[in-house]
Amino acid sequence: MNDIQAIVLYNRNNAHARVIGLVIEVYNSKDDPDLTEPLATTNVITQSNPRCHLFKFPSIGSYTLGFSTEDSITQIIQEASAITEDAIINTFDAEVNITGNLNVNGGVDIDTGEYFDTLVLRFPDLETTNNIQINELQVWVNGANLLVENSATLTSYFAEWEVDKDTSIDELSGYPPPNVYNNVIESTAGAVSDFEAVANALIIKDIPSTLINNIQAIVHYNRDQHSYTQDKAIGLIYELYNETNDPNFTRPLATTDEITTSQAVYRFDFPSITDYTGFATGDSLTNIIREEDATTETANYELTTFEVKGNAPITGDLTSNSLTTGNITSPKFRVVKLVEILTNQFPTSGTDNTQELVSFTTFGGTLKFDFDCNGSSSANTILLTYTFSLIDATTAVVASTIVPFYFSHQGYHFHFGSTDVYTDIPAGTYILLVTRSSTNLLHGTDDHFNVCLTEFPF
Repeated sequence: MNDIQAIVLYNRNNAHARVIGLVIEVYNSKDDPDLTEPLATTNVITQSNPRCHLFKFPSIGSYTLGFSTEDSITQIIQEASAITEDAIINTFDAEVNITGNLNVNGGVDIDTGEYFDTLVLRFPDLETTNNIQINELQVWVNGANLLVENSATLTSYFAEWEVDKDTSIDELSGYPPPNVYNNVIESTAGAVSDFEAVANALIIKDIPSTLINNIQAIVHYNRDQHSYTQDKAIGLIYELYNETNDPNFTRPLATTDEITTSQAVYRFDFPSITDYTGFATGDSLTNIIREEDATTETANYELTTFEVKGNAPITGDLTSNSLTTGNITSPKFRVVKLVEILTNQFPTSGTDNTQELVSFTTFGGTLKFDFDCNGSSSANTILLTYTFSLIDATTAVVASTIVPFYFSHQGYHFHFGSTDVYTDIPAGTYILLVTRSSTNLLHGTDDHFNVCLTEFPF
């Protein structure tokens, strides 16, 4: 699609109006034999004079053969001599299947996962009266405890998570947060938050950027000095974050379920646990404790893949830290279909004119939205619009996009869309709304909304 410079349509010299209502769609019949997913489309033609229509594609800027001032079979006609508009390049899911050849000139740096640099142990229940008590915490990567290996450069503190994640709250005297990675499983207590304080989180920062897919396990040695101290672990969860990309800690990359039973040791397994051998019987500072001696669960982490099917000739270097055949994942950006084939949002004129499409979380920065729409009009020959609005947690409109369309026929279902880029968007959770400009604009069971988000950098 990106190589196309233009599509030019020359209409009949007589009966010009016959062209009104037509659209041009581009398909790949090999991958889509039923022709159900157009790769690119034009808006419905609404004018017939002049008789020439010029639809511009991404590579129009690379055209150097000169534009014709009149009908031509050797040059692209100039904009002044044609009805001119941009074609619509459709977007699809984040999983990209390449069934032909992928030719790359230059180096390719492939990364198959997400990285974390901050670990959080906290109570998600903000009403809890428990304080944090833990003897030792281990994060096992490549057969070694990552925290002990980097203990001299880590930053750790207790905090009130929902109030201020950056401000340290007092610990119980003599039991500071760094005790959780001092490579000692204390018989009494390791790190304990002050009983009179309101700390509900232990935050460990400045962990060397580490691929989550390489983690073997997180092992939590509870404060089991007494049964009532051991019970304090109930309700805790672990979360892994990337502070560089997510400084406000709004999007955990991996989590564990809440601890629900009082036990001396908890083990949370990650993707690379299958590569580990030499489990310890009982407590250990040098090996991962075996599951028979610890309450063991699997952490919540799913590796998203980018799949290439077919040949991939590469001229240059191919670098991969953990490449599985057929799967390629890049942390440089994220593409996600926020809304997929959502129908029946404005079925009647009496339906509310604004509908919530989706709630989602973003790292922030630059967000590119591709809006794909269908609809019909209860009136003939009328310009109608959808307005997509990005709403933050305070219900303020952060950004919006108007997608207009000229409905030339009453009751016909038309396909149209638009692309927009929002910059300097803060990280957080947002709601995407759609508002119709008139009750004449209908969106029924035969219509759809698709919204694709590309987030840079990710």
